[in-house]
Amino acid sequence: MRAAMFLRKRGELEAFTREAFALYWEEGGAPEGLEADEDAPVSTVARRIGVDPEEVLSGAASPEVKQDLKAATSEAVERGVFGAPAFFVGGEMFWGNDRLHFVEAALQSE
Repeated sequence: MRAAMFLRKRGELEAFTREAFALYWEEGGAPEGLEADEDAPVSTVARRIGVDPEEVLSGAASPEVKQDLKAATSEAVERGVFGAPAFFVGGEMFWGNDRLHFVEAALQSE
């Protein structure tokens, strides 16, 4: 999440998110267990989108990015988000990658 916040500021959130979702939910690349190496998937996604993995990991560890994530998390909780991925179209929330067709339909009707 911090890597996403870092890349958002650079205008690379969409590319990062697409590749991260593919890695985690389509390719089974999510870390397993409490002692999983969480840097490896972030580095993989960074390489896929042509970004230096070390720069992403370093940027994600910055105090500014950590604070940005806390603020975004607070906003999400206030809006009723309870899991990921969650998408909003207007005031309506859609939860789960199996609901993306509903998100698309809602966007087309906006």
